[in-house]
Amino acid sequence: MTIGPVYIGSNGKGPIFGDGMVRAYEIEEEEAVYPRIVIDEEALAAYLSDETLWRDGAFDTYEARMVRPFIGVADDGSYFVDYLRSAGPGEFDSGLAGHFEFLKRHRKLILDNLATADAKAKRKLVWLANYHDRFVEELRSGYDMADASGAFYAELAVSPRELFDSLVIEGSWTGLVDRLVEIGGGVQAAD
Repeated sequence: MTIGPVYIGSNGKGPIFGDGMVRAYEIEEEEAVYPRIVIDEEALAAYLSDETLWRDGAFDTYEARMVRPFIGVADDGSYFVDYLRSAGPGEFDSGLAGHFEFLKRHRKLILDNLATADAKAKRKLVWLANYHDRFVEELRSGYDMADASGAFYAELAVSPRELFDSLVIEGSWTGLVDRLVEIGGGVQAAD
């Protein structure tokens, strides 16, 4: 995702070109190695400084609170659309139950694809699994894992510990790394 001039042929047909299109292509080729929507720093800078991009022409704390959850920072320092964080319980008709159902489906989608992916796709899915697990761990920290029969259980009919343990992917794909270590004679890669 970037910002810049783009020309689209008349009636939405014909060639598409311009500096914005070139920069978007560069980001996709060089920075968006993993399955994420990378946000160009230039687009963020423009958003912070160009009042025509603000809701009602004014940047306020409400807008900042609305936009911030959508922006994640990856380990490589690039910004990306953080869709897991922005899809909170309020985004689902069934609230908290819908949120956790979404996370279960997200986990299943990753695991189903890991089982059949080629090496290139598997690297992308491992990144996605790490993203998922980091989010689940962060979410877990906001709940009392010892409360096995409280409000959480009353609403979802499962203890927080049970639910969060069922959302983690890590144990499902790290077997690949363990197998590589085994094949390599017990030698592990340096950190």
